[in-house]
Amino acid sequence: MNYLQVNLDPDRGWLNANGSTVRGSAFAGDELKQGAALAKHFEDAVYPQEFVSLLEGVNGFYAVVLQKGSSVMAAVDRVRSIPLFYAFTKNKLFLSDNAEWVRQQIGDQQRDSLAETEFLLTGYVTGEDTLYPNVKQLRAGELLAARVNADRVTVEKIRYYRYTHTVESEVDKDALEASLDHVVINCVHRLIRWADGRSIVIPLSGGYDSRLIATMLRRLGYDHIMAFSYGRPGNKEAEYSKWIAKSLDIPWYFIPYSNEAWLRWFHSQEREAYYRFAHNLTSLPHIQDWPAVQALKNQGLIEPNAVFVPGHSGDFLAGSHIPKRFFAKISIGKESFLEEVLRKHYSLWPFDNIDAAMKVNLQERIVRLAEVDDLMAPERAVDAFERWDWQERQAKFIVNSVRVYEFWGHNWWLPLWDAEMMEFWAGVPLELRKEQQLYIDYVTRIYSRMTGLASDVAAQSSNNTPVSTLRQAVKQTHMFPLAKAIYRIIKQGQEYYGDPLAIYGIVPRVTFDALYSQAESINSYLVKDILGHISL
Repeated sequence: MNYLQVNLDPDRGWLNANGSTVRGSAFAGDELKQGAALAKHFEDAVYPQEFVSLLEGVNGFYAVVLQKGSSVMAAVDRVRSIPLFYAFTKNKLFLSDNAEWVRQQIGDQQRDSLAETEFLLTGYVTGEDTLYPNVKQLRAGELLAARVNADRVTVEKIRYYRYTHTVESEVDKDALEASLDHVVINCVHRLIRWADGRSIVIPLSGGYDSRLIATMLRRLGYDHIMAFSYGRPGNKEAEYSKWIAKSLDIPWYFIPYSNEAWLRWFHSQEREAYYRFAHNLTSLPHIQDWPAVQALKNQGLIEPNAVFVPGHSGDFLAGSHIPKRFFAKISIGKESFLEEVLRKHYSLWPFDNIDAAMKVNLQERIVRLAEVDDLMAPERAVDAFERWDWQERQAKFIVNSVRVYEFWGHNWWLPLWDAEMMEFWAGVPLELRKEQQLYIDYVTRIYSRMTGLASDVAAQSSNNTPVSTLRQAVKQTHMFPLAKAIYRIIKQGQEYYGDPLAIYGIVPRVTFDALYSQAESINSYLVKDILGHISL
């Protein structure tokens, strides 16, 4: 009897050598390993702890499956960039990069109601679960080990990595910024070695993350790069993107979006195929730059072997998701912690509308996965908050967006999720991550130096405009509730044709008018569509 069944799609880039099946690339020390070299790196692992040691020693974006005799071991990297799914039922293990294949093997027909509700609210399923009760996933920094002994299968899971802060008591800001520069140089050097002369394509936003990547590539002398943006012509993000590219002398392309184009794109066979490719019963497929990449390819603007390098997720590591009120309290209670997670992440549709028992189950799930205490110091609360964010939203929604580039036949690299970068930010004190203080100062200084722009000009971003500054000022006054109410009335009438990405064109106007309450994003409609609650 075949107790351990593995199904990995060779068309997705898996390579097998001597029982080691790998996908992706990683550095072991200074040595780049990919293909057969990466497979060989893991081939001597027989026991889980040997596997752990090898995983802890590599830095990159990969997944690995080891099949040896009566055992299977599998792992994903620190950000789950290449996901793996499994089911263990009736003394059999099914393992695959395709969650739907796993579901078919075990015959799961009914969705898990808690997972479905969570997906409706967040756009992903947390923990080890998927939308189906017996189909599971490996979490970021996790491995699975299965072994057959006397016709009995045992399965063990080990977290070999967790994103946890360990800050030293004495830290000097100037020394930290110098250390950050050293780390960023190392991370981008690894990107350059991996790219190996290929054209690097940067989805360039108006913020700091992709700006840092573009600036550092210029600084380190890698000139085979281009940038692009997209959306409704004249949108703020694209205008900043164009300005940044021009200041760095980088070729820049713009792909125009419209409501009508989105309707056509969304109902195409290619988009349906992309959903099947990227969803995996876990994540809402990232869609906003999907047509832009298609257009760049169709217009011959990118080379066939070009690689994509998005700016995920420097702002998160630098502290952008830390709740502001965590800085103002001596201790953070469990209820306050839950309020912040629910407000920030369980917000595609109103949490208050959820069944009371389901609310309790979701809250208990958050507490368990975040590993929170009843009362925590701010540093402890922030650590738990960011660790939850890292393993759930970042890994399953943000990082999963690289499926766009894979779908159109291109490789990718995430230099701001480099292991050395993660280790650096894990050691930065909370006060220097407030409002991304250390990070923004650093990016501004490097960008100013490379472009010759004055510091105040170099600091400008799409998130730091006169309008956003005024909005923050108004929030601190007694006039904010009235201003917010007036803004919502205006927004209600303008959003469908005023969204900078024009992306509400996906939603029929009658559906939009019936459901829109100023709190939803396009993802609110997309999760309902993918679950079959509405038809777009």
